[in-house]
Amino acid sequence: MDNSTLYYDAQYAQSDLANGYAELASAALLFYDIILTTGDEINFIWRKKVGLGSVLYLSARYGTQLQLIMDTVESIGNVSDTVFYVSGLISTFCFLLYVIGASGISCGRAYAVSSGNRLVMVVCVVLYASFIGINLPQFGISTYSEVGEVTWNQLFIASLVIDMILDAFVLGTTIYYTLRLRRSLKKTLFHRPQSTTELLTQQGALRFLIVFIWSLELSFLASISTSLYAGIDTDLYNPISSILIYRFFLQLREYSYGHAEYATKQSRPPSTMRFAEIPQYLSHAIINELGDGDLYRCAEEDIHADEKKCVLSGIYDKV
Repeated sequence: MDNSTLYYDAQYAQSDLANGYAELASAALLFYDIILTTGDEINFIWRKKVGLGSVLYLSARYGTQLQLIMDTVESIGNVSDTVFYVSGLISTFCFLLYVIGASGISCGRAYAVSSGNRLVMVVCVVLYASFIGINLPQFGISTYSEVGEVTWNQLFIASLVIDMILDAFVLGTTIYYTLRLRRSLKKTLFHRPQSTTELLTQQGALRFLIVFIWSLELSFLASISTSLYAGIDTDLYNPISSILIYRFFLQLREYSYGHAEYATKQSRPPSTMRFAEIPQYLSHAIINELGDGDLYRCAEEDIHADEKKCVLSGIYDKV
């Protein structure tokens, strides 16, 4: 065995160790977040009627946690090939749950904040379906062979690029409609409305900006870098982006269920609908669960009675 091979093996071992530390740090962060948010989750998820938003929230939150647990099992030495293979499959499945949940909340929020704009809907559906579809083939790829490893790396880079495009679109849509909302509030409210910074924070733009910048960095490094340490922060990106997104959803729920008007809304069960009515039902469900509800409705209705309530009862950012 020559010196170059020994050097590569040493570098690979150090890279693997660094990835293990990143996974443990991510797991610690997620479990700490569980302690902080369990009360809100019980109040606004488990004690309420299950809807599309709840399913996406649970998928994003617990998919990430289960993936980290499986990745930790994989990184433990002296496990059998069967355990390693099964834990890898479960980890991939949990990652898909994270993708479905976190990206679903992001796309749903962009659609809701646009009040059901059809162009936004089409772009979100295409990006969302592409992001899920590019990750599905990972189930059938073995990284034990050289060909399998190359194919997996190509899919990984493509996944990062699509994720970056999706995050950029969600961020741009959120900022655009938030600025439109700002102009509307300035025209309808007599006293000083919320600042642009406050509105952008309440609408989740700051969270989406962090996620976008991070995904941009990951896709850029994965495309040009050949270092074993390239993309090592991916193990931190998934849980932190998940926390940012599902905490924002909890804040939406906290505001929405604080108003009896939202809690008493009833929707027709999907089982009693015709097939042609399902798209409209999904549209209403997304807007109701991921939109602003009555938060800014007073800008279009009775500003004399509700203007103070509208300005002061925003969804205050906690992260």
